[in-house]
Amino acid sequence: MNETESKQLQDLITTFNAHALGEGDEVAGVNLLASMAGVLADLAPCDGTILTKDGRPAQLGLNLLLTGPVITGMVVDEVLTEVSRRQSNLWHHLLRYANLIEAQKQKFGASHLPMDSMSDTPEYSIAETQEMLAPIYHTRTASWERIFSEAPAEDVSALISRPKFLLSLSKPEDLPGQLRGVRPGHPLVHAGCTKPSDLVALGDTAVALIEGRYPLGNGCETARGHLLITDPLQVLHRAAKDPDEGTAWLGHFLWLCDGKAGPEAPAGGDDPNGYLMITKRFRMALNAVLATRMNLPEKQRVQLPIHTRKAKVRFREFLAEMEPRLPGISMAARNLIDSLVFGLSEMAKFEERLPLSIGGVASMARFLVTRMANARMMMMHSAAVARRRSQIERVYRKLQQEPADIRKICRDLSLLVNDCEPCLRWLEEAGIVRQIERKFELVETAPLRFEDHRVPLIEI
Repeated sequence: MNETESKQLQDLITTFNAHALGEGDEVAGVNLLASMAGVLADLAPCDGTILTKDGRPAQLGLNLLLTGPVITGMVVDEVLTEVSRRQSNLWHHLLRYANLIEAQKQKFGASHLPMDSMSDTPEYSIAETQEMLAPIYHTRTASWERIFSEAPAEDVSALISRPKFLLSLSKPEDLPGQLRGVRPGHPLVHAGCTKPSDLVALGDTAVALIEGRYPLGNGCETARGHLLITDPLQVLHRAAKDPDEGTAWLGHFLWLCDGKAGPEAPAGGDDPNGYLMITKRFRMALNAVLATRMNLPEKQRVQLPIHTRKAKVRFREFLAEMEPRLPGISMAARNLIDSLVFGLSEMAKFEERLPLSIGGVASMARFLVTRMANARMMMMHSAAVARRRSQIERVYRKLQQEPADIRKICRDLSLLVNDCEPCLRWLEEAGIVRQIERKFELVETAPLRFEDHRVPLIEI
């Protein structure tokens, strides 16, 4: 990360108290903050009512793979438990309401369910297409167009039969039964992995859901969902070392990883009350997002508070550069900017509004993708990475003694030229070493810290 990006990320980390959120670990705090924002975006309405500043529908939603005991434990405790509790609350309130209405019917012979006029619903449009005379104000074609473009409104009785927005899978065979009862909109699907075979078993189901082609019932409906996979035992590490067609689908996901693969997050402010403040904001934002998701008669439009178009153009260019290291990342992270802006802005708006800049969000997005790339490289090539790091450290210590050309470095360190050249190239690209004429020398203000650099230690 350059100095500007690091400062922008540091400001965001301080604003959202990631240090406290991660219990003293900025990386864990950023991962948890990204998971909170991503889940809020996953649960947002997908009916075109979330708009960018330009007035276009915002494309929201992330498919996340959390690997490592720290991030998995935090997200289960602070995010998934809160979502699950709200779904349970909704279900029990609906049951009590249904029982109350049934009691009203038994006592008075009729319920007091509110009945809306049919004159402004897509159902009425169907009736218009069957009339002998054409509608007064529009054509039958317009009525059919409305039927195709608008989802039917749901009353409470329909909501009782389809109340779910969170699905929890222990195996892929659970999904058909779970999808029955999902309300309109993309469900958030949580799946856990405890052994390598779990990753292979989930593959076809996960991709069908991500791509929106999972068939329901007689095939008139297909389901699309956002997946959140938790991997507390780091099963992903074993799969990444020996990738095959059974695990290639993991390229559809943004990985949030524990560990020291780098880059490290810049230190933010340490507010002892920051953890409680941010978790409280997440819970309030979760309530607001789920309330908006309910298919109320008035569909409220929500606009992202900052412009994202230019940042997304630059971010797509960055993803294209990362594609050789992370095949599929341009697709997996295509909605990352808008999703982070939506989730963080929802958390920022309660009580005292927190400042949110597109520069900070874009820096956070690049930070997450860079950490994923470095983590993947460490998983796949741990032995080669350890060897290259050792060689780079030896070259660095040699240049601390005196500037030298490549022949002297190789002779004094007993290194092959094919090993020395990549080390010097990495040190140059990381801004630690510069070449003057034929000799290499250290840049005085640039210490050797592998975690601070997005330059890959080895080329993949």
